[in-house]
Amino acid sequence: MKYDEASSFSEVVKQLNSETDAEGRRWFQEKRKVWFPAVFWRMFREFFVAYFLKGGWRSGYFGFMRAVNRSLYQLVSYAKYWEFKERERGRM
Repeated sequence: MKYDEASSFSEVVKQLNSETDAEGRRWFQEKRKVWFPAVFWRMFREFFVAYFLKGGWRSGYFGFMRAVNRSLYQLVSYAKYWEFKERERGRM
């Protein structure tokens, strides 16, 4: 299911949770170095691309929410990656 096909916002959030869990786990397994300030740059870039360059502004509220979700994807993926790292270190 794509965000465009979701029938409710709760489905979008559920999908975001599932996808970011997989992404954070993949980053952790690859032992990727993720620099926290770079996450904010990616958040900005993803929002800008989705809302302005891909025409999300034409879809009104739904386009805005889609852009916000693309932006949050980066932050939530990083949070899950950080959680995996902290558990490995025994801090959680």
